[in-house]
Amino acid sequence: MAAGPELSTTYTDLLLEMKGPLVENYPKYSVLLTELQRNTDRKNFVGTSVRVPIIRNVKQGTGAVAESGTLNIARNIRTQYANIPLATVTHAVQISKRLKAISEEGVASWAQAMKLEMQLAEEAMPRVTNEYLHGTGTGQLAGFASGATSATQSLNACNVYQLYPGRVVDILDNSTGAAVIAGVEISTVTDTGSGTATVVFASSFTSTTGKGVYIEGSQPQTTNYAPQGFTQATASSGTFEGLTIGTDWQAVDGRNGDTSAADLSISIMDGMIRRRGRNGTPDSSFWTGDYACIQKFGQTLLTQSRWDGAMGQLKSGWQGIQYQGEVLVPDYDAKANRVFAVPKDDVQFYATQPGPDWDDEDGNVFKRFSRSLPVEAWLVDEFNLGFHRLNRIVYADNLNQAA
Repeated sequence: MAAGPELSTTYTDLLLEMKGPLVENYPKYSVLLTELQRNTDRKNFVGTSVRVPIIRNVKQGTGAVAESGTLNIARNIRTQYANIPLATVTHAVQISKRLKAISEEGVASWAQAMKLEMQLAEEAMPRVTNEYLHGTGTGQLAGFASGATSATQSLNACNVYQLYPGRVVDILDNSTGAAVIAGVEISTVTDTGSGTATVVFASSFTSTTGKGVYIEGSQPQTTNYAPQGFTQATASSGTFEGLTIGTDWQAVDGRNGDTSAADLSISIMDGMIRRRGRNGTPDSSFWTGDYACIQKFGQTLLTQSRWDGAMGQLKSGWQGIQYQGEVLVPDYDAKANRVFAVPKDDVQFYATQPGPDWDDEDGNVFKRFSRSLPVEAWLVDEFNLGFHRLNRIVYADNLNQAA
């Protein structure tokens, strides 16, 4: 580094250099982040939203005619467009300017501190993003099995992997977004199986079945504030991307209404593959879901068939159990007790940029506020998932987990 006084640009340049590995490694966190690569083409953007084409079903109008017969009339494509807003996901890093002032190697010490911050951001941002991609579009992580006034709470509809000691969450009213308690830390977690858990929080509060555990900063009462996710897209009722869910705008229940608990088996997989085909098979797809459910499938395949334990691999390098040419890649963030198909032709990851970037809209990467000495830098990512079709997404719920 050249000799001379250190300027504010010195530290800004360091942050810009550190952003590179974060952007590069961001999509490597999960199979969804890898396979659903970002589309940053601005022609899809309309103001602050993205224009998403929707296809309702296979195009009609095909048929045989006699040698001198009349062709079928040209049928209109049952298609339309939805405008979905871009969601904004942020992560703030904070550091004291005193660090570089009191250290003999000021720039080096400051850089090492920022390097650690960036390494942890590289873990945290894609992890939360993956939660959104699998989620309900609200940021909810769990519900309450019953009401209680205690630091110890019984949770349901949760993925226990996402509820780890030290995590900070908000307890909010599901409909109004009113905070029961904001920014509360999880102390301990006990997995009680099948999407339930007993969690001890750092503070006591009163829960009811109309409240939930949310990603910190969530606003469930605000429509479309959070990125869309596969649990939201596979709902059996409600509205999604401006259309009422039902008939041709609905994901396929691969078990055809069977809600009994069952192992993921050859017969269930066969049923899901068969039911997906009714609406046309996508050119490119894979399966993902609850890690323990896919493990259970591998264990039962050993006895149901002559499977030798060999793994299938996607072009991106992710490996999983292969069955009839289909690859099942487990994901820690997937909804508990569920496996589903991801038709890559029908889902698009829209984003304004290749990955998170420093916010410098005011001309500075570093932010100082409230007359305090520490400074912050804000990583900002803008993206959303757009779904073109729902009826080629097939899922199976109420699957048993491996021990």
